[in-house]
Amino acid sequence: MTTPTVWNKMDVPYRVSDIETSSKLEIKPGTSIEFNPTGGLYIGDKVLEKSTGIIVANGTSNEPIVFQRMVR
Repeated sequence: MTTPTVWNKMDVPYRVSDIETSSKLEIKPGTSIEFNPTGGLYIGDKVLEKSTGIIVANGTSNEPIVFQRMVR
């Protein structure tokens, strides 16, 4: 991601292989993210090897943000 992005809570999880952000990714309370078993999260620019991104993820006790691996 190279532009600011917001992920809102949905009825189904976001399913991703990799997340790479060199901008701002905001993850709202109650959001669920499922990673491919070989996927991951990278904050920055892999090519330039710089940490240029930011993730804002503030869940609550009633609406936690969940990061998990996809079950096949």
